[in-house]
Amino acid sequence: MVLQVEKFQDSCKKILGAVDTDSALKNVAFGYDTLELEASGKVLHLNVTNGEYFVSIDLDLDAEETLRAVVDAKLFLALVSKITTKTVELTTTDNALIVKANGTYKFPLKYDVDKMVVLPKILVNNVTSTFTVDASTLMSILNNNTREVVSTIITKPVQKLYYIDNEGCLTFTNMSACVNSFTLPTTNKVLLTQKLVKLFKLFRDGDVKVILGFENVGGVTQTRILLEQDAIKVTSILTSDVAMLNSIPVSAIRGRANKLFDHQVTFDTKNFLETLDRLLLFDTTNSLNKGIGVFEFGATSVNIYDSRKANHEEVAYASGTCENTYVANLDLESIKAILLSTDSQVFTMSFGDNQAIVVSFNNIKNVVSQKVIR
Repeated sequence: MVLQVEKFQDSCKKILGAVDTDSALKNVAFGYDTLELEASGKVLHLNVTNGEYFVSIDLDLDAEETLRAVVDAKLFLALVSKITTKTVELTTTDNALIVKANGTYKFPLKYDVDKMVVLPKILVNNVTSTFTVDASTLMSILNNNTREVVSTIITKPVQKLYYIDNEGCLTFTNMSACVNSFTLPTTNKVLLTQKLVKLFKLFRDGDVKVILGFENVGGVTQTRILLEQDAIKVTSILTSDVAMLNSIPVSAIRGRANKLFDHQVTFDTKNFLETLDRLLLFDTTNSLNKGIGVFEFGATSVNIYDSRKANHEEVAYASGTCENTYVANLDLESIKAILLSTDSQVFTMSFGDNQAIVVSFNNIKNVVSQKVIR
């Protein structure tokens, strides 16, 4: 089978993003850490799985071909990325995949005892909902909601998951939350893992087809999802723990994010980030107050101090006012991380209840708890 290198490299680059680098996943019998090349008719399927998800990238062929090989994913994809010839030829012997390009290379086929490894496909046969979502919405989840999932102050397993329903996506910790609002035409509520959400970067601009459903496996109902766009298919087994799903205080989190606060002001994002960068240069203390800034909101601007009030900057509002001085102690790194995730030129701060502020832009609202300086 002869392939055009440019198209093949493009497909391999995409599939590389789905190879799980978790060193714990070394069970070859289940196809982990391996790549399956499967040609049938005029399509070559590149498949990888980690047991939780199954990713398939399709490459159109010029002629009908038949080939199946399961090889070490990282080594094969590393070689393909370095090929400089215009074409590459793939053939198989009894126990190896032969690659001919700049030279000739042999990849041992992966066997489970005396049989080539079979990657376990994840199917969605019992469909409960089908709809489309724009790829930009998926990227928004990846870029904004992931901040909470990777937080170091997570205390519950559910806080490592992304909650999605017909109103959008939310993630949370004990001290913060990200409410990403969008509309989905479904009544399903699901929890996604970070590994699955990372695969959202495989999809390009445009609609992504989503199918939700379930499978009965050994008497246990598994929630499953399929995401498909052109030549890319991602299927995954989702968390099916109803108690965990119901433990998320969805109404309370959205209520806090959408609350009408006494004060609301807007800032220029670039200027505000530059201010935080300068003040963080002086955050060298190892005390419990490390990273905390004192925000004193006035009529036309906010004065931001470090926790010792030794250094400060004044930042003018782009719009809005705060008639009575309001003081809030906030984590500077948290505010910075929120603002780095947006390309919006302005953002809004809402505050006034002495508990939390809300940083918002576009359809994203971030709840940040106020701190106590000790």
